[in-house]
Amino acid sequence: MRIIGLITLKTETTTQAFEDWTRSDFLPGIRALVSVVDFEMLRSSGQLGSSAAAPAAYVAVLDIADLEEFERDSRGEAAAALMSALAGVAGLVVWMTTERIGI
Repeated sequence: MRIIGLITLKTETTTQAFEDWTRSDFLPGIRALVSVVDFEMLRSSGQLGSSAAAPAAYVAVLDIADLEEFERDSRGEAAAALMSALAGVAGLVVWMTTERIGI
């Protein structure tokens, strides 16, 4: 399963500060959770075929082994600290669970 996060930054959060924190703390912290197979953060660069800004500054992509195990991980101290730190720099975060469609 993949969890997709759409992240906008608070006006006082610089891109550089967010990306530095993501590299040093957020990526390694999330990747250390037992239920996370992989995690990457993508910077939005715009909307395809348009000069309009993307609806979110960043897209987080988490590959998880099992949703129940991830929910247990999410209740732990390490995950709570990471989410608290994210709330300090992000204005809006929308997390979506996804499923593959059979093709």
